[in-house]
Amino acid sequence: MPLQAIRGQVTLVPQGRLPDVRTALCREGYLTPAVQGWHCAGATYDHGTDPTPEPARNEENWTRVRRLLDGLPEAATWGDVAARVGFRAVAPDRLPLVGTLAQADPAASRGATQLAHLARHAGLHSALGYASRGLVWSALMAEHLASLMEGDPLPLESDLAAAVDPGRFLLKQLKRQ
Repeated sequence: MPLQAIRGQVTLVPQGRLPDVRTALCREGYLTPAVQGWHCAGATYDHGTDPTPEPARNEENWTRVRRLLDGLPEAATWGDVAARVGFRAVAPDRLPLVGTLAQADPAASRGATQLAHLARHAGLHSALGYASRGLVWSALMAEHLASLMEGDPLPLESDLAAAVDPGRFLLKQLKRQ
């Protein structure tokens, strides 16, 4: 599967350095209420591979927080902060890969013109590649995967089910050949 690792840095801000927010704020970034004394602000979306937090990325997160809260100064005023770097699994089309895995050998699915024609690994399923939208996608995709596994009616329209099928990249490759 053509997954790529995308670097993301979150900034952890001690409680009291930002206005007291009572709910998570999200829009081109996010800010959480303080949990155990820390707000979480983020997150960057980088192509680097260095797991070391970078001060410049904390500044980017400050810009995101300024877009969420009115009245904050242009320069970061949160002082010393902590940061954490993680890596997201991202597909080229930015959609998750959810369903029964197709056999990677193109010969096993030679002549396939539809997802239903792909040779699959019985009992081998995936729910991955959520990129930066895991919280948004995860519950619906879990229901979708459970429905696939149990043979129940799908909770998604057929176009969306096809759009997240992990065999979609193999099918595109086969059609190009």
